[in-house]
Amino acid sequence: MKGEKKLQKDLQYSIGSMFHGNSYIRVSHPDQYEQRGIPDLLGHIFGIHIEIELKVHPNRPSGSQVEQMRRVNESGGYACVILYWPKRKEYYLVEKDNISEFSYRKRESWVRLPHANIDGRVIINLTYLYCAMVQKLESRYANKS
Repeated sequence: MKGEKKLQKDLQYSIGSMFHGNSYIRVSHPDQYEQRGIPDLLGHIFGIHIEIELKVHPNRPSGSQVEQMRRVNESGGYACVILYWPKRKEYYLVEKDNISEFSYRKRESWVRLPHANIDGRVIINLTYLYCAMVQKLESRYANKS
């Protein structure tokens, strides 16, 4: 298994481990019936709509993917890019304005995600994503009171 497919499997496993019982994630299958720009993974974490685009260096999000993620973020959901850089063996989470201005040269504002290899399986530490979901929940319920 290579590239984006392996990243997809590793991330699905990591989400399932981190958010066990509080998430539903499915893989999108772009075809002639599905809108252009739909990210690779779609679902909900803690009831918040989430869309994740997966990239392996040197690939970058397309214009339609950037636009889709902007719409999701503006409507109260959470959209991000999770990138794997094989040469460095590093994972990154790219969100919000960093998606629309995506640049490998300006990656200092990306969030590096620690990871571990356990029994041949990569586990990506998604603590940052967990905190982002909690912040979304707090702002959602703070606005209702």
